[in-house]
Amino acid sequence: MLTIVAPSGDRTIVRVPPSRSAVVSLNTRAESGRIDLTVYRADGQVSRWLPYIEFSPAGRRSFSGADEVARIAIDIVEAAVPIVAIEVRSDTELDAIAVSTPTH
Repeated sequence: MLTIVAPSGDRTIVRVPPSRSAVVSLNTRAESGRIDLTVYRADGQVSRWLPYIEFSPAGRRSFSGADEVARIAIDIVEAAVPIVAIEVRSDTELDAIAVSTPTH
């Protein structure tokens, strides 16, 4: 399932159908920036801020951050307990945020 939202400031929460994995996509006109994610699980656990991507005219870099709640494997956000929301924090203006989760 694809959920698309318009960002609201430098932090936006995207609620998704419960899923153990998700891919976050972003649209921006900015030349450079950094995006971090917080993962909300169905059991009420919330991850710390996990680094997601950094981009600049020189290229894009994906991170593989993790804590006891969730982990990012390149661009895929994963959790042992279903994810119900992802909060996106950006240091630059975003035009749109999309979160894709598998349909079962």
